[in-house]
Amino acid sequence: MKHKNDYYVDNAQEFFDRTVNLSLSENYTAFLSIVKAPKKILDVGCGSGRDSKHFIDSGCEVVSVEPSKTLAAMAKEHFNIDVKINRIIDLDYNNLFDGIWANACLLHIPKDELLDNLKVLTKALKPDGILYMSLKWGQGIEVKEDGRLISYYDADEFCSIIAKIPTLKVLSWKQKPDERPGCEGQSWLQISCQQTCGTRCVKTCRL
Repeated sequence: MKHKNDYYVDNAQEFFDRTVNLSLSENYTAFLSIVKAPKKILDVGCGSGRDSKHFIDSGCEVVSVEPSKTLAAMAKEHFNIDVKINRIIDLDYNNLFDGIWANACLLHIPKDELLDNLKVLTKALKPDGILYMSLKWGQGIEVKEDGRLISYYDADEFCSIIAKIPTLKVLSWKQKPDERPGCEGQSWLQISCQQTCGTRCVKTCRL
């Protein structure tokens, strides 16, 4: 079976066309409302570059990262943005970003590797920085016929992993139906966390 990232090379154009014009305005607004100035954003797994472009147009300084060279090239051509080709686990940022946007990318990481990836992202955040993540709601792991690995989480499982990072605290989470055609009955887990000094309590709530 091919490596899961090969899907985003072999099917890059189809994926780009299917996602480039999707509207996430509600999610953008919620995220940017809690990210503090100067709003330097890390967009990991940026795909088509759609989200990076929105943040740039909103006045943010954005660093875009994408493991697929093909998608990175498409994002650069379509939106005229620079995209670094890298995996999350290989990033080496320290105390640099006011917000990290990890939309629909952590779901491709095997569950036994998730904590290490979250630690990399947490290290990249400034104090009080915000980490937004969206993952597929459910349980277990699935390897699709096209080779993509999908890790499913409910809130309890995912929050139990976050609890292993003392400075990363859950601000809010919600389960949201997947409204894309062909995805009836599926849901997303959307979760926002904050980097803290580890000495104060951040309230955990469900939206």
